[in-house]
Amino acid sequence: MWFVLLLTLSGVVDDNDPAGVRLSARVGGGVIANDVVAVVDVGVGIESAPFGLHLRLPLTLRVVDNEPFVGPGAPAVCRVLRCEELLHGQRLDATAIARLVDDLRLFQPDDTFHARAGQLVATLGAGAVVDRVTTLASWDRRTSGAWATLRWSLVAASAFVADVVSPLELLAAHIEVAAPMLPVVFAVDVGADVITPIDVVDEFGALPADGSTRCVVVFAGEARLPLSLGAFAFVPRLELGGTNGLAVDGVTPGVGGGAAAGVDVGVSAGFVAMQARGVVGVAGGGHRRGLFSTFHLVERRRAL
Repeated sequence: MWFVLLLTLSGVVDDNDPAGVRLSARVGGGVIANDVVAVVDVGVGIESAPFGLHLRLPLTLRVVDNEPFVGPGAPAVCRVLRCEELLHGQRLDATAIARLVDDLRLFQPDDTFHARAGQLVATLGAGAVVDRVTTLASWDRRTSGAWATLRWSLVAASAFVADVVSPLELLAAHIEVAAPMLPVVFAVDVGADVITPIDVVDEFGALPADGSTRCVVVFAGEARLPLSLGAFAFVPRLELGGTNGLAVDGVTPGVGGGAAAGVDVGVSAGFVAMQARGVVGVAGGGHRRGLFSTFHLVERRRAL
């Protein structure tokens, strides 16, 4: 079992300037896997109205070293630094380099087109397929994800990948259309983990050469009715979903389905805004609502 406790202090230069160069430094310390560590993060960013890019180099020094496992193929410096922060499978490859991208943004969230990459937390729609996925699922094996949204007239579409270097590990899309004459919105969500491991992976989260994978697909359709009354907003919704690739009877993979009903309740008054969501549903074997979550990203590095 790994216990993680990190305390950090940070400083940012030119943070009040909406555009320009941002320099930052963060230092801290804590206990990871019974090791006392010191953390140093150095960051540099460029910020402008349509574009932003932030890079961050994390280094974690073992102050008290309890001889954690270091593979024989790892560079010698990994016996001092925690190379998990930089390396991927004991290698400096594209995944390791992509981790240095803290935040890459193109245009603004309210623009017709908006895209972001780097460290993300993503939920598509009401979370029927992708529910609170973070690219920081594993502190030592985080990925750089990507998110793009396009809005045009009554249509809005979003796409998400959890790892830009290996997008087949989790890719998803959400499309919603507002009815032109009725206050009803229809949405479709679909997501896939094309190379989900069904064999145990190694200590670095990599599938052995002779390991097996399976394609897992989750899809859902939704209808919702936005209503408002003064400072209150109510959005009842109905969902139908299905999953292909999980074990229906505990052994054999197949197609499972389910249905759910929910409501979003929001209150906005002055400087106070609150929102709550409730969902209740039923599912057969082989179906999971919101299967693609942070828990999924962690568990897929062990076995399906």
